[in-house]
Amino acid sequence: VRQPGVHACGVIISRDPLIDTIPVMPTENESLLTTQYDGHFVEPVGLLKMDFLGLKTLTVEKECVTLLKEYRNIDLNPDDIPVDDKLTYELFGRGETTGLFQFESDGMKSNLRLLQPDRLEDLVAMNALYRPGPMAYIPTFIARKHGREPIEYDHPLMEKYLKDTYGVTVYQEQVMLLSRLLGGFTRGESDTLRKAMGKKNLALMEELFVKFEEGCLNNPEFRAAPCASSDAAAKKLIAKIWDDWKAFASYAFNKSHAVCYAWVAYQTGYMKAHYPAEFMCAQISSEIGNFDKLPGFVTEAEAIGLEVLPPDVNASGPRFTPDYGGKAIRYGLAGIKGVGEAVSIAIEKDRKKNGPYKGLVDFCIRLLPYGLNKRALEGLVKSGAMDCFTEHHRAKLFNNMEFALKFASTRAKEKASNQMDMFGLLDGGDEASDSGLCDCPPWPATQCFKDERELTGIYLTGHPLGVYKKILPSLATLTVEKFDSVPTRADIRAEVAETYPDPEIIEAEVRERSEVPARMVGMLKGVRMIMPKADPNNPKKSMDPWAVLSIDDGTGETEIPCFAKTYAKYRDLLSVMADKPILIAGDASHRLFRDPSKPRREWEEGDVQLVAREIYSLEVAAGSFAKSLHISASYDDPKLEEKIDSINRLMALHQGSVPLMLDLKYSNGTQVVIKCGETGVALTSEFLVDLDKLQRGETYSLETIKDIYLEPPEFKKWNKKKD
Repeated sequence: VRQPGVHACGVIISRDPLIDTIPVMPTENESLLTTQYDGHFVEPVGLLKMDFLGLKTLTVEKECVTLLKEYRNIDLNPDDIPVDDKLTYELFGRGETTGLFQFESDGMKSNLRLLQPDRLEDLVAMNALYRPGPMAYIPTFIARKHGREPIEYDHPLMEKYLKDTYGVTVYQEQVMLLSRLLGGFTRGESDTLRKAMGKKNLALMEELFVKFEEGCLNNPEFRAAPCASSDAAAKKLIAKIWDDWKAFASYAFNKSHAVCYAWVAYQTGYMKAHYPAEFMCAQISSEIGNFDKLPGFVTEAEAIGLEVLPPDVNASGPRFTPDYGGKAIRYGLAGIKGVGEAVSIAIEKDRKKNGPYKGLVDFCIRLLPYGLNKRALEGLVKSGAMDCFTEHHRAKLFNNMEFALKFASTRAKEKASNQMDMFGLLDGGDEASDSGLCDCPPWPATQCFKDERELTGIYLTGHPLGVYKKILPSLATLTVEKFDSVPTRADIRAEVAETYPDPEIIEAEVRERSEVPARMVGMLKGVRMIMPKADPNNPKKSMDPWAVLSIDDGTGETEIPCFAKTYAKYRDLLSVMADKPILIAGDASHRLFRDPSKPRREWEEGDVQLVAREIYSLEVAAGSFAKSLHISASYDDPKLEEKIDSINRLMALHQGSVPLMLDLKYSNGTQVVIKCGETGVALTSEFLVDLDKLQRGETYSLETIKDIYLEPPEFKKWNKKKD
């Protein structure tokens, strides 16, 4: 055996010591032993296998309940919430299920938006169906729920147990009940059938078929239906039902599990719908220390309308807490890299005991006894947690950290030895004053944003793309937030089939329309180069490196493949664009992957990804894709002449190639477009900052070229025949 697999939560229970019953072996990094028998042979030798699942979701529920009591004086018992809450089902219907147990994936969210669940049974069914195999039945389930497809039963008797799932067999328990209703199985026999399905034991199912067929043929209620009146018709129907169950055996899921999972998801959905701040605080706090997941949950909090307040040594606790009456959440100090839980607890404890911190020196003097070190202090400064000391900027605080720590250490030693600074006493000054800090130039905003991103996982006080926000909608045709707008191949196929019955035309349309040319703008977080492995069976395989680009576009994060030819062309540019804004033009489509439970030639559609074709720095792209920049102004504005003079000065300072147009609006609704000057402007970040100051809230917009690419492909990908 190359590597034995160990069950994630399976625990073996025995009447006698395990070493007397089966061979066991030590488990790496575990105190428990592991069986050397395969899991399938443990129960037949008389042992009991139990699965004990520890769910972090239950801890999230508990903390949410605690926060509600502490901040709102609300006593909430998750087991007593109503099962017909409209807000909760609307939340599921919008696909806002990030943080909800087993309902978080993009595919699940898409199906929930199509399903529009309005009862707990819908959530239970989706939990059971959204697995390899039964996914194929989700479109039928949704169509039948909304009346777009008739609900049909192979036999009228089956309606009794399939009505709740619109005629679709979803659970093992349904098969158990139907085997007793139709074939006269005993409870024990139906449970044997369940085990056969659960273990994928097709041989045992064949043995049970004989019993089932005999029971159905001898069942008067079964034979009373017109579809089973003759022996031939009855046997044909029995064979169909059994064949469906055999196919069902490859993915059968038990309802008891699905109900528990769906109920936990519903409870957390209720909390998120009614108490979003408290729920998201509990959810994010559960991921403190996990910087792979924590930023995503903070982004979700912003997406559902919560303001995320920066960490603050005079306001934050160790964990995330609700603020502003449940309209905002305060970033927890323990969520900052390098700070740690112990220092975070000490900061809150001393603040409650001795009042707010007055400045950097006061903070160091009070926290040094609790183990404050330079790394933790640096994290607090760079993340903005000390911005509450408004007389200092971050660069000044950072450059004076060593001074403040040394000063605090000296004071601690003097206090321990009962010594006093005579000159300090004569001055009558405050020993915790920041008067001794040295000044320095402040950091640029981009540096502050970068530090926040590195230490907290997100941008807190601003986003590097913020200066471009008014022209981004014209440059970026796709954002991470709008990935759902990219059609699936199944949707395209269904749409085209209504017009063109020819399968060749349908598939040609699918191939062409499934790849959507798009432009995306974002911060380049990282570049991961990948070297292909040699394939002895394919000597012509390219060994050129390719890369995966990590992008943050302000609405979310994604990874963009950049294949060998494109990577070779833009490799030098990418090497100097780390943490800088770039524009990527490429083709967006749903990623294809093979489902191992299906035939080799069948593919499944996954998440949306953009494949890079062209890459530019954002400043270069803004000028290259732009046709003209339009500034709006009112003819009746008494300061119009002054504004035009300011525009001319702005053009002189930022000369470039993009024409600047003045959209002059008259009181009667007429609008005249006037070109400003003979030259154009350069769409740099500095120009856009100055333009924002000039416009003071008035709009301006960018008109771009129609092509997605600066170098459009010269070939047509697919040829289609249309009559």
